[in-house]
Amino acid sequence: MAYASEIERALNEIISDEAGNKFQRIAVIHAQKKWTRLVACERKWDGGLDAHANGELEPDRRGIGVACSIAEDIEKKIAGDAAKTKEHYPDVKVLIFATPRKVSEHTKALLAKEILEKFDLVLQVVSREEYVTWLLDPANSDICRDQLGIAPSMAPELGPVLERSLEAAKEIANNWDRTFRRAERPVISLNAVKLNEQGSPIEAVTTKSLNTVLVEGQRIILEAPAGRGKTTTLVQLAPHALAAGQLAFLVDLPDCSFQQRRSCISSRAATVCIARPEPGASRKIARTAASDLSAERMERGVGRWCRGS
Repeated sequence: MAYASEIERALNEIISDEAGNKFQRIAVIHAQKKWTRLVACERKWDGGLDAHANGELEPDRRGIGVACSIAEDIEKKIAGDAAKTKEHYPDVKVLIFATPRKVSEHTKALLAKEILEKFDLVLQVVSREEYVTWLLDPANSDICRDQLGIAPSMAPELGPVLERSLEAAKEIANNWDRTFRRAERPVISLNAVKLNEQGSPIEAVTTKSLNTVLVEGQRIILEAPAGRGKTTTLVQLAPHALAAGQLAFLVDLPDCSFQQRRSCISSRAATVCIARPEPGASRKIARTAASDLSAERMERGVGRWCRGS
């Protein structure tokens, strides 16, 4: 979780550095959280919008457009974007204008009235306070880190806990490695194939690629017959996360009873939980381990990967 002062400073730097593209990415992500049908526009020849929800696909037939700007003269910029929107996006009836600057509610009301009268567009201005409040949410710490360069903060008393957790996780990973790879033997280079929703192969991937997917917060299901390298893959992934200061847990699925052990052995390490060290990490990890260990309970959209034949 970032501090409000850090977010304020980062937004000021965006303005002073004229980093409009960086703010555009943040603003579009924010808008898509609120209006899920929005699709980001390409940055060249965008017709005045940075994201657009086609009115033909909206239940009320009212298209939505998002325009972002770090310009100081927002009145002029809004009028220009509204004019372009009417020309290029006739379906749009609601214009969302995003700015990292402070805009009073009184000014927002005046601008909304003016744009409605001149362009017949409902205007909503999203200004600094909304972005600061949104980015304070711990769930958005990745955006703060990746887009604003703000490292996740941690309460001082959690530092020793994190260190002990990292040491314990390393010990567990090493134990698994000794179990599945003989001492002094080289690490085998493993490959897999990504499957689409129909189960057809669409892309060849490596262990490094899988690690990137996990670091980005995505989920993976590894599918393969026994002995094809599922557990070995997970044992190889864990050190990558630990070396980056993240927590990785190799979990032996508890659902398998003694009688089922033989049939379940191929999936005995079917989960690697990777968590970044940030406030509440222990609770988040506990929830993940409790709710996501079983493949049947994975939510839709999870990536499926088949270990090479």
